[in-house]
Amino acid sequence: IIQTARRCMWGCQLSGGAVLMQPVAVLRVRCRASVLPDVYDFLAERSGEIAGQVGVCACPSTLMESVLEMEVLVPAAQASDIASSLREVTDGKAFVSFETNFWRTLDARPGDIQQIVARIRHE
Repeated sequence: IIQTARRCMWGCQLSGGAVLMQPVAVLRVRCRASVLPDVYDFLAERSGEIAGQVGVCACPSTLMESVLEMEVLVPAAQASDIASSLREVTDGKAFVSFETNFWRTLDARPGDIQQIVARIRHE
């Protein structure tokens, strides 16, 4: 059984292609509508993807400005100081909470993998 299992694993390794996995952090960003363009620009610099956006009505009725909550997917390598940097960009009007992280495959051709790894190491 061990010989058969070894040959099966070896065959799987030879037939499978190289895949680069990237850890992804899920963030919840809560901000006012007035600073939304700044948040979008900041997340674009950090390779963030907005997964969802919801308006929150938990603000006082005298406040005419809406509050938005969005779910953002950011590569974990670029999420280390994102909370303080986002507060700095928005003058303290955006708040970040980290939820979960997971691994996803990075869409790349086999020739591009070395360039991507070199770029990640450089950051």
